[in-house]
Amino acid sequence: MRFKTGETYHMRSVGDHNCVWNYIVARRTDRSIWIVDADRPNEEPARRAVKRWGSVEQCLPLGSFAMAPVLGADKPGRGVRDWEGAVD
Repeated sequence: MRFKTGETYHMRSVGDHNCVWNYIVARRTDRSIWIVDADRPNEEPARRAVKRWGSVEQCLPLGSFAMAPVLGADKPGRGVRDWEGAVD
């Protein structure tokens, strides 16, 4: 699965299953995506490298550290609208 521009994806905290982050893919290339926190849609998109785990694209929105949450293309957003500022 690949990240799609304009789509929303979610991830959960390793330590608290009720803690959910939603991110919107603003744009992408083959190796990078630019994401925006769905709670802060007016902020500048952040560029993140895309890695593959099996057939699923993934990235680390909060950085690489022990127990860092992973955003995967196989986890659509939870109850948020897609971003209208997305570009291909």
